[in-house]
Amino acid sequence: MSEEKVKNKGGRPPYSPTDQQRTEVRNMAAFGITNEQIGKILEISQDTLRKYYEKELETGRSQVIYDIAKNVAMVAKSDRPNNMVAAALFLKTQGGWKDASKVEISGPNGGPIGIKPDLSSLDTETLLRLKQALDSTDDPEEDYDEAEA
Repeated sequence: MSEEKVKNKGGRPPYSPTDQQRTEVRNMAAFGITNEQIGKILEISQDTLRKYYEKELETGRSQVIYDIAKNVAMVAKSDRPNNMVAAALFLKTQGGWKDASKVEISGPNGGPIGIKPDLSSLDTETLLRLKQALDSTDDPEEDYDEAEA
């Protein structure tokens, strides 16, 4: 019977992440901490981080958004107004949520809104003065600036 010699590999023992470390990596990824920063915090290389925490890095952000959304739904259904502002802010800034209403007003083809005032009540003298004022300059802002001075 021959005895096989076991080589002493030496060096560090194999890396073995704990459940607590997995939760921490998931949370750090969810809060936008970079992989480089996470590796430095855990004192491991980028290769080790990707090898052992691939799932947490990929799904951490989505899982936290889901957890918060679930809590928001529970609070929204209850009579408690707890933390709704903070939860809504987080979901808007981190979860891609947006306010439902957005109003934009423009004229035809996205241009300025045309205004046609009713001048029918003005007398002839007022209309002539208005026409002279409009004809006196090509830049209405210029007249406005001079009037303020």
